[in-house]
Amino acid sequence: MGAYAAMQFLFGPVMGGLGDRFGRRPVILLSMLAFGLDYLVMGLSPTYGFLFVSRAIAGITGASFRHRHRLHRRHHAARAARAELRPDRRRLRARVHDRPGHRRPARGLGPRAPFFAAAGLALLNATAAYFHLPESLPAERRRPFHLVRANPLGTFASLARHRGARPLFVAWFLWMLAHQAYPATWAFFTKLKFGWSDRAVGASLAYSGFMLALMQTFVTRRLVPAIGERRSILFGLSVGMVGFRANALVPQG
Repeated sequence: MGAYAAMQFLFGPVMGGLGDRFGRRPVILLSMLAFGLDYLVMGLSPTYGFLFVSRAIAGITGASFRHRHRLHRRHHAARAARAELRPDRRRLRARVHDRPGHRRPARGLGPRAPFFAAAGLALLNATAAYFHLPESLPAERRRPFHLVRANPLGTFASLARHRGARPLFVAWFLWMLAHQAYPATWAFFTKLKFGWSDRAVGASLAYSGFMLALMQTFVTRRLVPAIGERRSILFGLSVGMVGFRANALVPQG
Protein backbone atom coordinates (compact mmCIF):
# COMPACT_ATOMS: atom_id res chain seq x y z
CA MET A 1 0.00 0.00 0.00
CA GLY A 2 2.88 2.36 0.77
CA ALA A 3 4.59 1.65 -2.56
CA TYR A 4 1.34 2.32 -4.42
CA ALA A 5 0.75 5.62 -2.60
CA ALA A 6 4.36 6.76 -3.02
CA MET A 7 4.27 6.22 -6.78
CA GLN A 8 0.98 8.11 -7.03
CA PHE A 9 2.50 11.02 -5.14
CA LEU A 10 5.64 11.13 -7.30
CA PHE A 11 4.05 10.54 -10.69
CA GLY A 12 0.74 12.38 -10.33
CA PRO A 13 2.16 15.69 -11.66
CA VAL A 14 4.07 13.81 -14.38
CA MET A 15 0.95 12.11 -15.70
CA GLY A 16 -0.92 15.39 -15.47
CA GLY A 17 1.82 17.13 -17.44
CA LEU A 18 1.73 14.44 -20.11
CA GLY A 19 -2.03 14.92 -20.34
CA ASP A 20 -1.52 18.65 -20.82
CA ARG A 21 1.01 17.97 -23.59
CA PHE A 22 -0.49 15.08 -25.55
CA GLY A 23 -4.17 15.27 -24.51
CA ARG A 24 -6.19 13.41 -21.91
CA ARG A 25 -7.33 10.54 -24.11
CA PRO A 26 -3.98 8.85 -24.90
CA VAL A 27 -2.78 9.12 -21.29
CA ILE A 28 -6.00 7.64 -19.94
CA LEU A 29 -6.04 4.81 -22.48
CA LEU A 30 -2.42 3.88 -21.85
CA SER A 31 -2.97 4.01 -18.08
CA MET A 32 -6.04 1.79 -18.30
CA LEU A 33 -4.16 -0.71 -20.45
CA ALA A 34 -1.19 -0.69 -18.08
CA PHE A 35 -3.55 -1.11 -15.13
CA GLY A 36 -5.09 -4.21 -16.67
CA LEU A 37 -1.74 -5.79 -17.54
CA ASP A 38 -0.39 -4.91 -14.10
CA TYR A 39 -3.25 -6.61 -12.28
CA LEU A 40 -2.75 -9.65 -14.50
CA VAL A 41 0.92 -9.76 -13.46
CA MET A 42 -0.13 -9.45 -9.82
CA GLY A 43 -2.47 -12.42 -10.17
CA LEU A 44 0.39 -14.49 -11.60
CA SER A 45 3.13 -13.20 -9.26
CA PRO A 46 5.25 -16.05 -7.86
CA THR A 47 7.02 -13.98 -5.17
CA TYR A 48 6.46 -11.00 -2.91
CA GLY A 49 8.98 -9.01 -4.92
CA PHE A 50 6.75 -9.20 -7.98
CA LEU A 51 3.87 -7.81 -5.92
CA PHE A 52 5.91 -4.79 -4.82
CA VAL A 53 6.98 -4.07 -8.39
CA SER A 54 3.39 -4.50 -9.57
CA ARG A 55 2.07 -2.16 -6.90
CA ALA A 56 4.62 0.46 -7.90
CA ILE A 57 3.57 0.21 -11.56
CA ALA A 58 -0.09 0.37 -10.54
CA GLY A 59 0.67 3.51 -8.54
CA ILE A 60 2.32 5.16 -11.53
CA THR A 61 -0.56 4.39 -13.89
CA GLY A 62 -3.10 5.04 -11.16
CA ALA A 63 -1.73 8.54 -10.82
CA SER A 64 -3.79 9.41 -13.91
CA PHE A 65 -6.97 8.79 -11.93
CA ARG A 66 -6.23 10.64 -8.71
CA HIS A 67 -7.09 14.19 -7.76
CA ARG A 68 -6.22 17.04 -10.07
CA HIS A 69 -4.22 19.83 -8.53
CA ARG A 70 -6.01 23.08 -9.23
CA LEU A 71 -3.47 25.37 -7.66
CA HIS A 72 -0.78 24.63 -10.27
CA ARG A 73 -3.21 23.53 -12.99
CA ARG A 74 -1.45 20.14 -13.10
CA HIS A 75 -4.55 18.21 -13.98
CA HIS A 76 -4.38 14.49 -13.59
CA ALA A 77 -5.74 13.11 -16.80
CA ALA A 78 -8.91 11.27 -15.83
CA ARG A 79 -10.25 13.89 -13.45
CA ALA A 80 -9.32 16.72 -15.75
CA ALA A 81 -11.04 15.05 -18.69
CA ARG A 82 -14.19 14.48 -16.67
CA ALA A 83 -14.22 18.07 -15.49
CA GLU A 84 -13.78 19.31 -19.06
CA LEU A 85 -16.46 17.02 -20.50
CA ARG A 86 -19.14 17.49 -17.84
CA PRO A 87 -21.09 20.63 -17.05
CA ASP A 88 -20.74 22.16 -13.59
CA ARG A 89 -23.97 20.76 -12.22
CA ARG A 90 -22.69 17.23 -12.76
CA ARG A 91 -19.21 17.63 -11.30
CA LEU A 92 -20.37 17.00 -7.76
CA ARG A 93 -21.83 13.69 -8.78
CA ALA A 94 -18.58 12.85 -10.58
CA ARG A 95 -16.60 13.50 -7.42
CA VAL A 96 -19.03 11.52 -5.29
CA HIS A 97 -18.65 8.42 -7.43
CA ASP A 98 -14.82 8.51 -7.40
CA ARG A 99 -14.41 7.28 -3.87
CA PRO A 100 -12.05 4.43 -2.93
CA GLY A 101 -14.94 2.41 -1.51
CA HIS A 102 -16.20 1.53 -4.98
CA ARG A 103 -13.29 -0.91 -5.23
CA ARG A 104 -14.04 -2.46 -1.86
CA PRO A 105 -16.31 -5.40 -2.84
CA ALA A 106 -13.34 -7.12 -4.54
CA ARG A 107 -11.32 -7.24 -1.34
CA GLY A 108 -11.40 -10.38 0.77
CA LEU A 109 -12.13 -12.87 -2.04
CA GLY A 110 -9.84 -15.73 -3.13
CA PRO A 111 -6.12 -14.89 -2.98
CA ARG A 112 -5.69 -14.42 -6.76
CA ALA A 113 -9.26 -13.99 -7.99
CA PRO A 114 -9.48 -10.25 -7.20
CA PHE A 115 -6.41 -9.53 -9.35
CA PHE A 116 -7.79 -11.37 -12.36
CA ALA A 117 -11.20 -9.76 -11.89
CA ALA A 118 -9.60 -6.30 -11.64
CA ALA A 119 -7.48 -7.02 -14.72
CA GLY A 120 -10.58 -7.98 -16.69
CA LEU A 121 -12.48 -4.89 -15.59
CA ALA A 122 -9.56 -2.58 -16.37
CA LEU A 123 -9.07 -4.04 -19.84
CA LEU A 124 -12.80 -3.93 -20.49
CA ASN A 125 -12.80 -0.32 -19.36
CA ALA A 126 -9.89 0.46 -21.67
CA THR A 127 -11.73 -1.12 -24.59
CA ALA A 128 -14.89 0.87 -23.87
CA ALA A 129 -12.89 4.08 -23.49
CA TYR A 130 -11.14 3.49 -26.80
CA PHE A 131 -14.47 3.55 -28.61
CA HIS A 132 -16.41 6.06 -26.51
CA LEU A 133 -14.00 8.45 -24.74
CA PRO A 134 -13.54 11.71 -26.69
CA GLU A 135 -10.54 13.97 -26.34
CA SER A 136 -11.42 16.79 -23.95
CA LEU A 137 -8.37 19.01 -24.39
CA PRO A 138 -8.20 20.75 -27.79
CA ALA A 139 -4.80 21.19 -29.43
CA GLU A 140 -4.79 24.97 -28.97
CA ARG A 141 -5.04 24.58 -25.17
CA ARG A 142 -2.16 22.13 -24.81
CA ARG A 143 1.22 23.16 -23.50
CA PRO A 144 4.77 21.74 -23.53
CA PHE A 145 5.82 19.24 -20.90
CA HIS A 146 8.41 20.56 -18.45
CA LEU A 147 9.96 18.27 -15.87
CA VAL A 148 10.39 21.20 -13.47
CA ARG A 149 6.62 21.67 -13.32
CA ALA A 150 6.15 17.94 -12.70
CA ASN A 151 7.54 18.26 -9.19
CA PRO A 152 5.15 16.93 -6.52
CA LEU A 153 6.76 19.12 -3.87
CA GLY A 154 5.39 22.14 -5.72
CA THR A 155 2.02 21.23 -4.27
CA PHE A 156 3.21 22.05 -0.76
CA ALA A 157 4.80 25.29 -1.91
CA SER A 158 1.49 26.43 -3.36
CA LEU A 159 -0.34 25.37 -0.20
CA ALA A 160 1.94 27.69 1.77
CA ARG A 161 0.74 30.58 -0.40
CA HIS A 162 -2.95 29.63 -0.15
CA ARG A 163 -3.72 29.53 3.56
CA GLY A 164 -7.32 28.59 3.03
CA ALA A 165 -6.26 25.35 1.36
CA ARG A 166 -4.05 24.15 4.21
CA PRO A 167 -6.78 23.18 6.68
CA LEU A 168 -8.63 21.31 3.94
CA PHE A 169 -5.42 19.51 2.99
CA VAL A 170 -4.77 18.43 6.59
CA ALA A 171 -8.36 17.28 7.07
CA TRP A 172 -8.32 15.31 3.81
CA PHE A 173 -4.95 13.72 4.66
CA LEU A 174 -6.14 12.59 8.10
CA TRP A 175 -9.41 11.26 6.71
CA MET A 176 -7.68 9.27 3.97
CA LEU A 177 -5.17 7.91 6.49
CA ALA A 178 -8.04 6.66 8.66
CA HIS A 179 -9.86 5.32 5.63
CA GLN A 180 -6.82 3.32 4.45
CA ALA A 181 -6.22 1.91 7.94
CA TYR A 182 -9.63 0.24 7.74
CA PRO A 183 -9.13 -2.04 4.71
CA ALA A 184 -5.48 -2.65 5.67
CA THR A 185 -6.38 -4.14 9.07
CA TRP A 186 -9.96 -5.39 8.68
CA ALA A 187 -9.15 -8.98 7.69
CA PHE A 188 -6.61 -9.38 10.50
CA PHE A 189 -8.84 -7.73 13.07
CA THR A 190 -11.95 -9.80 12.37
CA LYS A 191 -10.02 -13.07 12.16
CA LEU A 192 -8.13 -12.47 15.41
CA LYS A 193 -11.06 -11.10 17.41
CA PHE A 194 -14.02 -13.05 16.00
CA GLY A 195 -12.42 -16.00 14.20
CA TRP A 196 -14.01 -15.04 10.88
CA SER A 197 -13.37 -17.12 7.78
CA ASP A 198 -12.16 -15.73 4.45
CA ARG A 199 -15.72 -15.97 3.19
CA ALA A 200 -17.05 -13.91 6.12
CA VAL A 201 -14.38 -11.25 5.66
CA GLY A 202 -15.15 -11.03 1.95
CA ALA A 203 -18.89 -10.84 2.59
CA SER A 204 -18.44 -8.03 5.14
CA LEU A 205 -16.34 -5.95 2.73
CA ALA A 206 -18.74 -6.60 -0.14
CA TYR A 207 -21.62 -5.50 2.07
CA SER A 208 -19.73 -2.36 3.09
CA GLY A 209 -18.98 -1.52 -0.54
CA PHE A 210 -22.60 -2.11 -1.52
CA MET A 211 -23.85 0.19 1.24
CA LEU A 212 -21.34 2.87 0.27
CA ALA A 213 -22.40 2.76 -3.36
CA LEU A 214 -26.06 2.82 -2.31
CA MET A 215 -25.59 5.86 -0.07
CA GLN A 216 -23.56 7.76 -2.66
CA THR A 217 -26.10 7.05 -5.36
CA PHE A 218 -29.28 7.90 -3.48
CA VAL A 219 -28.32 9.98 -0.42
CA THR A 220 -25.17 12.05 -0.92
CA ARG A 221 -26.21 13.75 -4.13
CA ARG A 222 -29.45 14.83 -2.43
CA LEU A 223 -27.91 15.68 0.92
CA VAL A 224 -25.35 18.18 -0.40
CA PRO A 225 -27.87 20.43 -2.20
CA ALA A 226 -30.16 20.25 0.83
CA ILE A 227 -27.74 21.20 3.64
CA GLY A 228 -24.67 22.47 1.77
CA GLU A 229 -21.15 21.15 1.27
CA ARG A 230 -19.73 22.20 4.65
CA ARG A 231 -22.48 20.58 6.70
CA SER A 232 -22.37 17.49 4.50
CA ILE A 233 -18.63 17.15 5.10
CA LEU A 234 -19.05 17.54 8.86
CA PHE A 235 -21.92 15.07 8.86
CA GLY A 236 -19.94 12.50 6.88
CA LEU A 237 -16.85 12.86 9.08
CA SER A 238 -18.97 12.52 12.23
CA VAL A 239 -20.69 9.38 10.98
CA GLY A 240 -17.34 7.92 9.95
CA MET A 241 -15.86 8.67 13.37
CA VAL A 242 -18.75 6.95 15.13
CA GLY A 243 -18.51 3.96 12.80
CA PHE A 244 -14.75 3.50 13.29
CA ARG A 245 -15.13 3.83 17.05
CA ALA A 246 -17.93 1.29 17.05
CA ASN A 247 -15.78 -1.18 15.11
CA ALA A 248 -13.22 -1.07 17.91
CA LEU A 249 -15.78 -1.63 20.67
CA VAL A 250 -18.20 -4.22 19.26
CA PRO A 251 -18.26 -7.38 21.44
CA GLN A 252 -19.18 -9.85 18.70
CA GLY A 253 -19.06 -10.27 14.94
